[in-house]
Amino acid sequence: MPIPIIRSLLSQKVHRSSHGMVLTSLQLSLKAAGVGFDPLFNKIYQLTLYSCPGFVFLISSIVTIVAIILIRVLDSGLAVGFKYQQVHAEEEAETSSYP
Repeated sequence: MPIPIIRSLLSQKVHRSSHGMVLTSLQLSLKAAGVGFDPLFNKIYQLTLYSCPGFVFLISSIVTIVAIILIRVLDSGLAVGFKYQQVHAEEEAETSSYP
């Protein structure tokens, strides 16, 4: 999922006063993951190159699946009480007057 979509979804889930803190935390976690996981995966690849060349991709897919499960669980917990407002045809016609 692209980062702008993740930012947009996160900003919809939190209160306005927390946007800066949440988006800063997201960016810091992305940078920390890049600093930590790149050397780790390179070392795993070097160690398993001759015995099991696809092992690093297996580890990467497991990490991704765990992250997806965590996102789904947290998203379902945050969505409680979140309701969409219904827009009626009359209101839509009034707000979208094109010249």
